[in-house]
Amino acid sequence: MAEDTAMTWSGQLYGGEYYKDDLTGGYGISSIYFSDDFIITGEILRERYHNRDRDYYLSGVGVHLLWQPSEVTMLGVAGSHSRERYSYSDFIEGLKYRYRTNTIALEGELDYDPLTLAAQAGKVANDDEYNIQHRFYSIYLYYWGANHLWYASSSIRRIRNYREYTLEANRTFFADSRPISLYAGATRDKLISNVEIPAPVGQYNSYYMGCNLQFITTSSSAWSLWAEAARQSSETIMSVELIISFGPGVDAPAISTLDYVR
Repeated sequence: MAEDTAMTWSGQLYGGEYYKDDLTGGYGISSIYFSDDFIITGEILRERYHNRDRDYYLSGVGVHLLWQPSEVTMLGVAGSHSRERYSYSDFIEGLKYRYRTNTIALEGELDYDPLTLAAQAGKVANDDEYNIQHRFYSIYLYYWGANHLWYASSSIRRIRNYREYTLEANRTFFADSRPISLYAGATRDKLISNVEIPAPVGQYNSYYMGCNLQFITTSSSAWSLWAEAARQSSETIMSVELIISFGPGVDAPAISTLDYVR
């Protein structure tokens, strides 16, 4: 069995301004391959968001248990555990500031080039004031072209009283051997009920465009600058981050175990 076992891994450190917050964070992923059929993939995440009113900390771990019955299909079980903590500039008596969330889901992927279809469905439970379990699902569809140098994708995500639709296109170019990815997309968020979410019921649209420029590459790391402009509620919001990637790389599942807590 030891001869049939192989491990791959990668990680990221990043920081900058993300949607009006100062963000620092780190993410790691590793996969262990048992022969050609079984894969265990683990994820770990740590992030801190800061503005003048509060600090927000997010920590999460997750795992995929995957079976690959053929070259184009993958089936499995995914689960995660995360913790959130808020620190406010002003003390507010009775305000809850620590939360825990657990998810469990079935997942599958169909990778029939140039199409990739990925889906995940399960339950999420947290210890907020409602303290109940909710069903959730994610469905992603990708169309790949030009040796995966461009893609078009669509997705739908549903949790609680909230549904999100996304369309996106991405194209990668090379400028003096430095890859630069340009993308644009649109998101429609539909709030079905405001029982648990303090916002008016209805649809909320946003549009975004951005780029990711890899400007330094070494034998053990790649340094990238990510920038995005998003239009939401008649307001334009800028985000900029420095991202340092390292490790040999992982053929990661299309949907993260931390998809609903990031």
